[in-house]
Amino acid sequence: MFKFFPFRPFEEVKFSTEGLTKEFLENNNIPTKNLLFSKYHLPYNPNLKQFSRNLRNVSELAEILLWNELKADKFLGLSFNRQKPILNYIADFYCKEKGVVIEIDGASHFSEEAMQYDAERDRQMKVLGLKVIRIADKDVRKNMAGVLEELAHFLTPELTPPNPQQEITPPNPQQEITPPKRLSKKHPHCGLI
Repeated sequence: MFKFFPFRPFEEVKFSTEGLTKEFLENNNIPTKNLLFSKYHLPYNPNLKQFSRNLRNVSELAEILLWNELKADKFLGLSFNRQKPILNYIADFYCKEKGVVIEIDGASHFSEEAMQYDAERDRQMKVLGLKVIRIADKDVRKNMAGVLEELAHFLTPELTPPNPQQEITPPNPQQEITPPKRLSKKHPHCGLI
């Protein structure tokens, strides 16, 4: 069952590209070759624009399913871009208002090499001031309601009501606290970061 969150106004993040200069990125070990800089958008490689358009036409099932929930400001009134070029990468989904990148991780992300690549990509996104959310492909396909609930909580924690089915007990200071299991955690990059 899907939870519907009433639309409430929220403050738009005033994202500024001021300070995102070639020198700043190079000082943070981010390659700047081929990047286009502007005061209106994040630095990106214009050579990736056509490739990102092509990716929109051959997306994985999980990306299509999540896009159907995010497009046209349907989710919390937030605007998302799909297959957005940022730096020398293409983000699955990008929300400028919240400064968030959402990545859907399928089986190809489980190898050691792919995890290292994803970690470097996430580091570079964080240098830009972006938050990265990684969600397992299978969670999108099999637990969309849970994914949307997690996204709503992450994107608007002040507006998301607590889960009434979750029993709240006072913490015991001698007991080790473990976070509740919400999404798959098959490897360090699945779920929320």
